[in-house]
Amino acid sequence: MRVLGVLLSVLMTFATSVILKLAAAEFNLVSTMGLLIILLVFIINVLKFMTWGWLNNRYDLSSTYPLTALFFPLIFIYAVMEGDTLITPQKILGLCFILGGLIVMETTRPKS
Repeated sequence: MRVLGVLLSVLMTFATSVILKLAAAEFNLVSTMGLLIILLVFIINVLKFMTWGWLNNRYDLSSTYPLTALFFPLIFIYAVMEGDTLITPQKILGLCFILGGLIVMETTRPKS
């Protein structure tokens, strides 16, 4: 449940990033649509705050927070799909380090 909760939080962070990126290119923030987008991002962040509160009441921060590094591969995949970045060996190696570190952390973590 811990991993799913953190994944939900990461997906909410990812969603707000994508919403703000797309909105910045399309809408003036001082407009009705701009204000609605800001409100949507605010609501998502309130839900993320509540999710983190729930996670921190049940699990140790040292076991939940490192999992937020899942955000970086997601944002990289999105940037590649949008054509905003190129796939390079260095970036793939970096992703492997991030994902490998998370796998090692999760598989060697003492069960509580």
